[in-house]
Amino acid sequence: MDSFPTLHPSSLALAGTSLVVLWHLVPWLYDTHGTRSIPGPFIAKFSDIWLGLVAKNGHRSEVVHQLHLKYGTFHPQIPINSTHRPSPGPLVRLAPNHLSIADPEALHIVYGHGNGALKSQFYDAFVSIHRGVFNTRDRAEHARKRKIVSHVFSQKSVVEFEPHIHLYISSFIKQWDRLYDGALHGGSGPEGEGWRGEKGYLWLDCLPCTYLSPSHVSYLCLISPGVNYLAFDIVGDLAFGAPFGMISDARDTAQVPKNQADVMRAYGDKDAQVESIEIPAVKILNGRGEYSMAMGVLPGYWRPFARLIPWYRRGSADVKALAGIAIMAVMKRFRTPTDRVDLLNKLQEGRDSNGNPMGREELTAEALTLLIAGSDTTSKSVFSSSSSSFGTHPPRAAPPAPSYTTSHATRTSRASCKRTSMNISVPKISPSQLRIR
Repeated sequence: MDSFPTLHPSSLALAGTSLVVLWHLVPWLYDTHGTRSIPGPFIAKFSDIWLGLVAKNGHRSEVVHQLHLKYGTFHPQIPINSTHRPSPGPLVRLAPNHLSIADPEALHIVYGHGNGALKSQFYDAFVSIHRGVFNTRDRAEHARKRKIVSHVFSQKSVVEFEPHIHLYISSFIKQWDRLYDGALHGGSGPEGEGWRGEKGYLWLDCLPCTYLSPSHVSYLCLISPGVNYLAFDIVGDLAFGAPFGMISDARDTAQVPKNQADVMRAYGDKDAQVESIEIPAVKILNGRGEYSMAMGVLPGYWRPFARLIPWYRRGSADVKALAGIAIMAVMKRFRTPTDRVDLLNKLQEGRDSNGNPMGREELTAEALTLLIAGSDTTSKSVFSSSSSSFGTHPPRAAPPAPSYTTSHATRTSRASCKRTSMNISVPKISPSQLRIR
């Protein structure tokens, strides 16, 4: 019997390369949606690698914004799949199946109620512990979750939390006063990632602004770690009934369990032994966000291979560590019952249409969503209001900062429709994507 012919390695390499090229070239040539002429980076016509690299480098908003400045804006009177578009192109291609529109008029067209849009695979990169209301892609499941959690954010609930927020803001200001008193005497210390007194001013050396020279560092940047500490303590108190202690300790710290599954099984058990370690929560939160945003733009079949790359592997570890912060906080809350109403208590009270509460994993996943969304938005809100206030009335705790401007950056939303493969993004506050029919 004749043996099978042996293929030379060079022939195998050529065949493999040809398959990869055809895999990316044929969809562009076939052009089922009539979008081949839409402008954008050359490599983005054929591969997701361009958007993946941009997202990984952390400058996606700025890069997409610059592309829209280069290629123009959206014209709603022209059908999206029209092949007769004016020049410059009103749309920007970010990937073979991802188009971006930078015009408010497109919001209703793309995100309007009843347009059949569902969340895309982008949200799979944000799943941790269990799918939550933010990252679930099933429409019926999302409706169920919204029914359970909607009462948590009622106007009555928000007003009830206001005194607690005032308490932590007061504590935050007292910390600044204490450091400033020390700065007047030329003191220094490790709090807030390092501070020093110089010529009657308090300098907080942390999260350096690399786009400014050291002699012109803006106090708007220098306050950011303290704002993150404030945000975590506020969210910890509102969500879990106790702060993380970052303001009082003036450092980035939180406890996570060594074995997350065991701790979740032991919820409510006061005698359970829990081994924990300390991690930098703010750093972990930032790492997790960068990882999920970068991983989310990659096709699903790329992701297992991407996790083998050290940067993505570290990001995956950050996802697990951040989940551990929520698990530890929920465990502590269950160990110390209280009459005080917090967000976790409200989540426990929630019921779906069948009268069923959330299970342990689902409850913890929703608590994690509160932690992530709350700490991020709170820190940005406080930072923004502080920037505005200090820009008008600079405090004694920092020298005048040089003026600078920031351009509006385009961000996108991710969703998808069944039966299609073309994505459309519209500028929005939170990252997402949309697919059209």
